[in-house]
Amino acid sequence: MAADAETQWRWAVLALFACYVGIRWYYFARFPKGHVTARGSGWVLDFALTRLTGALMFLPMLLYLVDSGVLRPGELPLPSVLRWAGAVVAVAGMCLLGWSHVHLRHAFSPEVNLADGQALVTTGPYRHVRHPMYTSFYVYWIGMALVAANWLVAAPGMVAMTVLLTYRLPREEQLMLEAFGDEYRAYRAQTGALLPRRR
Repeated sequence: MAADAETQWRWAVLALFACYVGIRWYYFARFPKGHVTARGSGWVLDFALTRLTGALMFLPMLLYLVDSGVLRPGELPLPSVLRWAGAVVAVAGMCLLGWSHVHLRHAFSPEVNLADGQALVTTGPYRHVRHPMYTSFYVYWIGMALVAANWLVAAPGMVAMTVLLTYRLPREEQLMLEAFGDEYRAYRAQTGALLPRRR
């Protein structure tokens, strides 16, 4: 019975993960990036760290879904109610991701660069947070760790994302300052990087 219940949770994790990937691919396809006119410095390392983060996000998920046993040390004895709460948190992360994409549209890029005619986006979640997509990543993966009742499902990707952002965020901010000047300075003074600024 316990094995059957865990199988059901694996299906829930698979469904949530498929939805997350679906949102990303939908907006990649619908709003392809325009011609790049400005690229942040250090883009080669950024490119490598981005791919590493992706790999450390997908691999643990795959190992969990096939029940390889590799992630057993990360198992947590969580009650079903907490795992369902994790599903709600993961869905909230996906909603924030989709909301961010809706407002960012063609301005989205997986790398640190700007495209032709790109304007500063300050609507939707960007009214409160400068980088809501990164926030959505953490929210989503915390939820997924709870649903899977296994912290190793999310930890490698979250650690890699933290390393990536430590390197990337200052470069993104500098590129935006160079492109938008005082407009971005005023916007930055009113918003937080990953969480809303306390008024």
